Amino acid sequence: RTKQRLEQLGFNLQQPVVVYCQSHHRSGLAYIVARLLNWPVKAYDAAWSEWGNRLDSPIISGESPS
Repeated sequence: RTKQRLEQLGFNLQQPVVVYCQSHHRSGLAYIVARLLNWPVKAYDAAWSEWGNRLDSPIISGESPS
């Protein structure tokens, strides 16, 4: 049911995805669910707390591209 709902929402379950959050707690759960759905997934386990605090990290804000 989850897989069908994600496809209805426009997710391409064949396209690889990277999950992350502030501390890797929520994204860890997302990673497990994606793996159970056979979705190609990678996890950025250092989380936003590392990436967002690096001075050389590219950060883009605003609307996501279509």
